[in-house]
Parts: sequence; C-alpha cells; structure tokens
Amino acid sequence: MDTIGSAPWPIARAKRLRIYRLLANSFAPLFVFGLVVVVLRWTLPQFLHVLVMVWLAVAAAFVVLAIPWLIVELAFVSGAIKCPSCGAAIYSSFTWVPSNCRSCGYDINAMTIGATSNNRWRGP
Repeated sequence: MDTIGSAPWPIARAKRLRIYRLLANSFAPLFVFGLVVVVLRWTLPQFLHVLVMVWLAVAAAFVVLAIPWLIVELAFVSGAIKCPSCGAAIYSSFTWVPSNCRSCGYDINAMTIGATSNNRWRGP
C-alpha cells in the first residue's frame, strides 16, 4: 500500500479533499457575510468605523481567496477532483460541494473507510 508519511494514501487524499471542500464551500458564507456588513453599514451609521474595518477584512479575504476558489471550483465541476475511495468525480454545482461521494457514499469526514463491496477487507 502506498503511503505518504504515516497516513495511508486514501486517508491522505481524503484530508486534501477536505481542505479543497473547505475552500470551495467558504466562498458563499463569506459573500453573505460581506453583504450583511454592507447592509449594516447603511442601517447603523454610528458603527461606521467598525463596520468599515470588518468590511475591509472581508474584502481582503475575497482578494486572497478568489483565484484559488475559482480553480478549486472548476476542478470540482470538471471532475478533476475524484473520490479517494472509488475514483469517481465528486459532483459540485458551483454552490456547495458535498462531503460524501454520490457514487459509493464515501464520507471524507469519516475517520475510517467503511466496509463496502469495494473495500471490505481494507483496514483503517
């Protein structure tokens, strides 16, 4: 079995997939938070200085994350990022990347690989 460091290869791929999923799924909540800050800026003028600083932090996060987010989302949509268990493409619709594979049901947040017909005798 191929290993990277001390983790077996599918577990290392699942960890990398969790990071990609976190990046892909962080854009929508960050966008909504930025819109809420803009609305609060106009409705609560007494907190203008604080809200401008928060909005600048959100805008900086957008600038830093925009290109990596676009690359990861395009990789999910095109099928370049695959399930660590079955090798099928993880489906994404540019809004939310699911945590489990639609082909085999492998959950990337699970600690071990469950017993299925494909990996019945594989250990943790």
